[in-house]
This record gives sequence, C-alpha cells and structure tokens, in this order.
Amino acid sequence: MKIDWLKPLLGHSGPFVTLHLDATPSEQAAERDVEGRWNAARKDLAQQGVPAAVLDAVAQVVLRPTRVPGPHGRVVIADDTGVLVDRVVSNPPTGTTCSWAPVPALLQAALAADESVELLKVAVDRQGADFLRAGPGGKVHSTFQAPHDEIEKSGSSGVKRARIESRAEDSWERNAEAVAAEIERHVAETRPELVLLTGDKRAVSLARAALTPPTADKVIEVPGGGRGGGVHEGAFAERVGEVLDSYRERRRERVLAELRQSSAASRTP
Repeated sequence: MKIDWLKPLLGHSGPFVTLHLDATPSEQAAERDVEGRWNAARKDLAQQGVPAAVLDAVAQVVLRPTRVPGPHGRVVIADDTGVLVDRVVSNPPTGTTCSWAPVPALLQAALAADESVELLKVAVDRQGADFLRAGPGGKVHSTFQAPHDEIEKSGSSGVKRARIESRAEDSWERNAEAVAAEIERHVAETRPELVLLTGDKRAVSLARAALTPPTADKVIEVPGGGRGGGVHEGAFAERVGEVLDSYRERRRERVLAELRQSSAASRTP
C-alpha cells in the first residue's frame, strides 16, 4: 500500500473532515441508500461545527456514483479549500464514521484503505514449483518444472548407493537454484509486496538459500502447504491469514509513520 493517495493532505493546516462511508449501491445494501447515509453523517458533522461550504463540497463528491459493483466503502477527507482525498475502498464500514478535527483521522483512513496484499504464493518440492499470483487483476496460476530429474535416493548399499545419493543431492540443489531463479523472474515481472514460500521442507530451505535481495527480503515461509496431496487446506489457509494480518499491521504502521514524517517535513520552514 502506497501513501500517494494521502499526499494531497500535505501542506494543509486544517481542520479536516474525515468521512468513512458505506458506498454500496442501495439495491445491494441492506440499509438505506448512499444519500441517506450521507444525510445522517452531514447532520453529525454540522453539529461538530463544519462550515456549510465544506459540507457542500463533500456532498458533491459523496453523492457522485462510484460505478463500482458490490459492497465497497469510501474515504473522503476535506478542508475549507475543498475535497483533498476521495478514495474507494474494497471493504465497506460496519457504520459511518465522521470527524471534524485539527488533523485528519489518518489511522482511520489507513485502516479503511484497500486491505488487499499483492502476493506471490510459491509451493515447492524437489522437482519444481507451483506459482499463484494474487493481485488486482485476480489470480494467475503457473507451474515450473525443474530441469534435473534424478532426485530419488537408492536403497542399495556401498559405493553405488553413495554415488546415487550424491547425484540426488546435487539434483536437489540444482533444482532449488532453478526454482529460485524462476521466483526471482516472477518477482521482477509482477512486483508483489510479499512472497509466501511453502512446500517440501528441504526444497524450501534450499530454494530460499539461493534467493538474492530484493526477492529474499520479501519472502515469508508458511509451513503446511505443498504441491501434491495431503495438504490440510484449512490449517494452511489459517496460517496464511495470520501472516497477512501481521503484514497488514506492519504496513499500516509504516505508511502512517511515513506520512507523519512527510507532513512534518512539509511544515518545516
């Protein structure tokens, strides 16, 4: 998540209206329509002392259809110069929130921002990897078959067994290097925020060791996934959810810290 959409706030002294509204079309919403939600918020803001001109400016934006299907929300931030931020977000609020304060409700705005994480899931084993790219354009699956196929160790004994095992170990390492190169190619092309790496423990360890920055810096290992059968999908999905929740929290804090720093710098003579 970038802070570009909040940068118009820089250089403005306030006070600010911050509005978080359910913008879901009335035919798809269980409650009153957008205009009704806004009218209730307008009364609240008027009681907080917001000038009529500011309310009118917000109304012109809020009552303009988003043309977005399905449930969604809207974050609007304005001051006496007009509307500074108008952001459609994927998750509508459970209830309208609005404030008139010396500083905009940045935490509310950041929490309301699109919570999607552009990520690349990679399930690896000793023969290759399955890729799942999740982003604004939807999900894209692809498969990579590593070039070396001598991956099984022999049950024989003696020198022959040692040679076969050595060749198998060498194949694992070469395949891991090939998988790592393919991961880095995907990252360079699609620029995900996060790379989730799962699968065979040995293959995961070897592939991760072969990665280089900046790809290596994006990787988080999530145990429990894999390419073949036997994966407990529910438990794995729960682990992925925990990783994403933790990442979103860190991202919000980073965004807010950057915005505060930028705001302070803009006000320095």
